[in-house]
Amino acid sequence: MDGRRRDQRVWPAQLTGAGWDAAGEAAGALRAELFERYGIAGEVCAGFGVAFVSVGAGLLVWSDGYSFWWASGRPCKPWDPAYAFHDARDIVTAARRVALRVEALQLPRSGAH
Repeated sequence: MDGRRRDQRVWPAQLTGAGWDAAGEAAGALRAELFERYGIAGEVCAGFGVAFVSVGAGLLVWSDGYSFWWASGRPCKPWDPAYAFHDARDIVTAARRVALRVEALQLPRSGAH
């Protein structure tokens, strides 16, 4: 094994190290904060300068290493969703905002917190 927990899914970019950069680091930190503080499990996929945390059906949190963004649920037009943004340097507040979005979508949490 490569040191990862058995319950942590490994994506190809993580195996090769290709593309696991600032975006992947930010997404990984957000994933850890969501799980530790709110009991929300997520999976990280990173490569080519972008990464995302898949939090549940209907919610992806994207990162470029500088910021996070996700669909806010307030569409400007039916085909053009509005996005919420947050600075990637503030993981704690970003995780709180994502947790509030998970609650609004009524997505299941994996942990008991």
